[in-house]
Amino acid sequence: MIITSLLSLTIALQSPAPSPPAVVPQNALQRTAPKLWGLEFSVVINTLDVENNKRPFRMPLIIDGPWSQMADENTLHADTFSGNTIIQTKRGKEAVKGTGLMGESMIQLEVPLGPARFSAMRLQAEVASWGAAIDEKLAQQSSWPTKWPEQTKAALQPQAMIESKEPIFKRTIDTIFEGNIQRFSPWIAAKKIVQFTCENVQLTGGRSVYGRMGTRGLNMQGALLTAESGMGSRSDLVCTCVAMLRAAGIPARPVVGLSEEVDNGKELTTWAEFFLPGSGWVPFSPWQMKNAGMRSWKLDRSWRFFGNWKDLNENIPISWTFAPGDGTTVHDTWGVWGWTRAVTGAEIPIMEKNDESNVEFFPSKISARMISGSSLNERSYRAWLEGTTRPLIRRNK
Repeated sequence: MIITSLLSLTIALQSPAPSPPAVVPQNALQRTAPKLWGLEFSVVINTLDVENNKRPFRMPLIIDGPWSQMADENTLHADTFSGNTIIQTKRGKEAVKGTGLMGESMIQLEVPLGPARFSAMRLQAEVASWGAAIDEKLAQQSSWPTKWPEQTKAALQPQAMIESKEPIFKRTIDTIFEGNIQRFSPWIAAKKIVQFTCENVQLTGGRSVYGRMGTRGLNMQGALLTAESGMGSRSDLVCTCVAMLRAAGIPARPVVGLSEEVDNGKELTTWAEFFLPGSGWVPFSPWQMKNAGMRSWKLDRSWRFFGNWKDLNENIPISWTFAPGDGTTVHDTWGVWGWTRAVTGAEIPIMEKNDESNVEFFPSKISARMISGSSLNERSYRAWLEGTTRPLIRRNK
């Protein structure tokens, strides 16, 4: 066994540097204790006879992020099925066409329209995930930039479910900071915003929407309705924190992914990131902070699940958006992927019943799992990147 110091291991596992849009954590932020995971994500579409069904299946996927990395592109497999019969397999770059709203790679596949009554899409990949550590003193010394980095610009604009330009968010920010947010450092300002939001949103409802076939997707209504009502799901709390940070002029984005701590990685979960000048994307989990009693936490102390998140390596980030683009191709429930609306003009999530036009609707189903690999050191990480390790997911030939 090779015994490697934390510092040398951290440096080694940050090289080679990811290509944009990833920013390797630096200065106040540090990656820690990488773990290897197998990712499997499947979507079953049960309503095929719909308008615009020639559109491709699309799904934003984080291949190279600040807290995760996919290995050699050949570990990524994208399969399409008609019923239980495999129709096509795309490998690596063959499955990617274009980029997502936040810079993710965009998976694109043709949806089989028969002969079976349902179709399925399956993604398989291997992912390294890191824990996160923060140097509280360095973070507090951060200053407001004269200009945010180019790659953060999308994280300052509204997106589906994060209506950050709505007046309620700017009014609230002005109230919190009495119109002068820059008398605080970006780090302290972000803490105040997240703490205020968590204190003023009551968690209600489950984390997922379920149907007759199983899990359909995320239970969410979005930032605006949550801010107006003061109530929402875990994902809604994430949306509201991100909207508040953006309204304050701090780049922020949601993260949709899997976690070993949430149903053993079998259901989607959410957390968030904001950009700390000079250091990179800070991961934080509003609902976990709220559950841990953050109301009494002091601003000058390090907070768990706010940059200081050693168990982040138990998570696999999938996307920085809840659906492709502006969300118009969401099929029936918010669940990262998109194709075409199951019932034309219907609001999301579509209820499990016939609409007023008697259009028959059968909800989609999402299945996911995390396959545990091992902790990575310098040598095993290199071997994994080079594709010389045993695959975590065994595929039928």
